[in-house]
Amino acid sequence: MSVMFTGTTTKLEGGGTLRWTAPELLPGMSEADDQEMIRPDEACDIYSFAMVCYEMFTGCVPFKDKRHDHHVIMALSQGRRPERPVDALSQARGLSDHIWEIIQACWCEDPKARPSAANIVYLLRAERPIDDRPVDEYNIPFPSRTAYKQAQHPFSVLESVLETEPVEIL
Repeated sequence: MSVMFTGTTTKLEGGGTLRWTAPELLPGMSEADDQEMIRPDEACDIYSFAMVCYEMFTGCVPFKDKRHDHHVIMALSQGRRPERPVDALSQARGLSDHIWEIIQACWCEDPKARPSAANIVYLLRAERPIDDRPVDEYNIPFPSRTAYKQAQHPFSVLESVLETEPVEIL
């Protein structure tokens, strides 16, 4: 796998975008004997999921303070992750201490220590408030209307993971 720098976004030759890619997929970041044998797996997806969560709560790309991708690579090689936002907007978007702990667990340096998708769903259930909003009557395009008959909490779609995966309580 090699890293290709193109403009402001870096795509990895094997797939993925640098700021959301698990560190073990970056060249020279894994302790594996053969870097070519490292393939994206669930643990890599979990790391990326946490980066997407970070982006949702902050409205910013991960490592927004790093102008150049080589600075991102340097930060990752030093074990650094994005810092917790402390602004009111992130809190208003629902970033609680509990969710931040989940995000940090997903960023664990050891991929084997990251929670499974089922565990994340289980942990996020505690964050789901009772949704007593009125039904959204907005005229949604037909395919979406078939899939989503009513407004739902953003994490509710993850519930299907629990139907296929055992949960290990952390």
